Amino acid sequence: MMKVVIFVLSIAMASNMSFAQEVNEKEGGKVSLGLFISPTLNYRILTSDASNDFIKTVRDESESSGFRYQGGITLDLKLSERLGLQSGLVYADRVFKTNSIVFNWEDNSEPSITEAFFTQQYQYIEIPFQLKYDFLSTEKMNYFCAAGFTGAFLISHKQNHHVRVNNNWERSSSELLNERTFMLMADLALGMEYKFNSLVKMRSSINLQQGIRPTNPDYPTKEYLNAAGLRLGIVFTTP
Repeated sequence: MMKVVIFVLSIAMASNMSFAQEVNEKEGGKVSLGLFISPTLNYRILTSDASNDFIKTVRDESESSGFRYQGGITLDLKLSERLGLQSGLVYADRVFKTNSIVFNWEDNSEPSITEAFFTQQYQYIEIPFQLKYDFLSTEKMNYFCAAGFTGAFLISHKQNHHVRVNNNWERSSSELLNERTFMLMADLALGMEYKFNSLVKMRSSINLQQGIRPTNPDYPTKEYLNAAGLRLGIVFTTP
């Protein structure tokens, strides 16, 4: 019985090794599809055309960055041995917040707000266009940089009110109007890919984004969103 088990295991291992070798010997095609998720640190840059910088100064002193995420699908088109075009469809949740305000009440017998802050939340559907350059490749690893632009279509802009009542955080939201429903962003990325075989690879990269168009073009103090994130994903290449 033991000899039969060993024989069956040997056949299975030999078949798996043969299949893996066959996949590795395949040449990957020019089109790749992928999935990714990215925790991001979000903030904004303010510029002022007003007669004084009062609003910009107040906001710079009271606002700070916030963590959210991006995720979506990627589409890669191989143009040459080292150069490629990247696009896809991305959902981006962007948040920055005000610094917390702590309240000290003399009479604590009744429920009261002890802490509060606000967040500005922008949600976009984005379509990126980037040129990707593979500057170093080995048998299993590939290192790349990428640069380009992203078109971002606004789907929601909210102001969230966060209050702490008796050690419990509560949140309420109000929808805000926005003058610009389409935003253009500049993208930079530096990353690496681990090749499981010629058809499947894992990709990770550090991505930076900076708004080129402001979210509020009609105001003297203009707001440009930016973000930095770590993207983790998997890419499948057509045979």
